[in-house]
Amino acid sequence: MLVRVKTGRGAPKLPVLRRHHDGSYRSVFGGVPVRVIDAQITIATTKGRVTGTYRLVTTLTDPRRYPALELIALYHRRWEIETAYLELKSSILGGRVLRARTPAGIDQEVYALLATYQILRTAMTDAPRVVCDDGAVNRLANSRSPYLLQHAANPVDWWPWGEEAMQEAKRRDVPLLISVGYSSCHLCL
Repeated sequence: MLVRVKTGRGAPKLPVLRRHHDGSYRSVFGGVPVRVIDAQITIATTKGRVTGTYRLVTTLTDPRRYPALELIALYHRRWEIETAYLELKSSILGGRVLRARTPAGIDQEVYALLATYQILRTAMTDAPRVVCDDGAVNRLANSRSPYLLQHAANPVDWWPWGEEAMQEAKRRDVPLLISVGYSSCHLCL
């Protein structure tokens, strides 16, 4: 198991039982021995660098066999995969369930959805480059969210969700492509 937990107020109490050479430490969570990895992740954007603090808890307690840096990278890959599946569930499927009734049919439907997702993402990144009035490549470049800042240089006319974006879409008479990622709602005009 490898999960992210809260830090600060409301975070689980994770006492330091033993420090490891890689900066992680042994603890206990709900009576289960765990290892805690505190990581600072920095994202570089055209506006500068933003650093966020993440706390990962894992049942992989051997730091020699499972180095902290490898687990941090693994968590990041899981985040990217989860984003793709979230897009499939909320955007492409619109909350509907798969129609297939057999394992082979489910495989085929999931592969078709993933191919559709890849085509949409490719089209979005191949779109003409948009530069905002303040010089940002898109309006999400000023976001404080590490997830959104990863996409700050995307050549897409992203707008934060709000009345201004809705009015602009209406004025230009264009459809909206709404993307929801980790509680961050934004759209493309």
